[in-house]
Amino acid sequence: PYITPVVGGCAACAEPEKLMDRCKDIDIIVIGEGEVTIREIADKQALNLDVIKGILYCSNGKIVRNPNRHYIEDIDQIHFPARTLADFDRYSLSLRYSSFVDKMRILYSWLKYNRDWSTLGMSLFSPRARSRPKHAAIISSRGCPFNCSFCSTHNAWRRYYRQRSVKNVLDEIDYLYHRLGVRTLNILDDNFNINNEWVVDFCKGILERELKVELRLQDGLYANPKLDRETLALLKAAGLEDVFFGVESGNPRVLREVIHKGISLDKVVEIAQLCREVGITSGGYFLIGLPGEEIREMEDTVKFAMDSGLDKVRFYICQPLPGSQLYSDCMRYGWLTDGYDPAKALLMGSEGYITTEDFTPEDVARLAETARKKLREAGKLAQRKG
Repeated sequence: PYITPVVGGCAACAEPEKLMDRCKDIDIIVIGEGEVTIREIADKQALNLDVIKGILYCSNGKIVRNPNRHYIEDIDQIHFPARTLADFDRYSLSLRYSSFVDKMRILYSWLKYNRDWSTLGMSLFSPRARSRPKHAAIISSRGCPFNCSFCSTHNAWRRYYRQRSVKNVLDEIDYLYHRLGVRTLNILDDNFNINNEWVVDFCKGILERELKVELRLQDGLYANPKLDRETLALLKAAGLEDVFFGVESGNPRVLREVIHKGISLDKVVEIAQLCREVGITSGGYFLIGLPGEEIREMEDTVKFAMDSGLDKVRFYICQPLPGSQLYSDCMRYGWLTDGYDPAKALLMGSEGYITTEDFTPEDVARLAETARKKLREAGKLAQRKG
């Protein structure tokens, strides 16, 4: 009774009124960026909420939504996280697959997607599986200017893209490296490499400061038309060993008219070859079962994934996430099956919930299983890293 639960993030911002109505234990939902808002909530001890912009809360049994807060123009002004206020060592040394439950999850994933004995042993019993160097998460930019129909991150960031200066990011990494002993950087940007020149300067800065780190890009790289061999070689030298690209479809019409993703499949093939030349393991995220595509176009995606030259493939069935254009269209045209629960929507879910005049969930599931079998046989199917 003495704690005020406050939530935020993309999922909370997608349908905050519904979330507040469904979960009575939530007191406040922060809409958009939270640094200034949460400070004001704490300063006022969750009192006088009517004067705090960018929140939704319940007052006298009614849900109240205050005016939006303006976004932070210069994100360099945001202080680095005060990581030492918590026991940094406890959450920065990731003991992966250490418990029985963890091992069962890996075994389940292996049975469903991989079935390669060598990878099972490597996942469960190798030294890397048990522990890894101290790591930390950083964000070098906010937002994504693109309009992919399945994405919902714009509910928190809008499509207003802002990037920290190279020096500001390097200073944070320098602190993590020398003061906290971090050797693995998990970069959580929605879109890390919109500005290719920024990436080049960032990599050169890592090398000049002699920061011997491993770079991990959670959401991969954008198949930027300017992404060239020089940039990839610098990323490799700066610590990038493997990376995925959000390809989504192997059919140009689906990319252009259904997903609204402005990438070139020819560029993806070129990048896969360049990655191989510089020693980076390349992968691709692919998605099937989107309203507007046909079975034959999903088959194009499978064929492209096989023939693209990418080393690994992660293959997903479309999930309508609340707050995305895809979800709005599904609701408007009645494409969702009765078993779909938006509160349990998972980006990497394996079940289909969309029925159109072109396909059913069963059609998509059969195609997905056939595709995974082909990819397993080719040694390309990749599991999600822990």
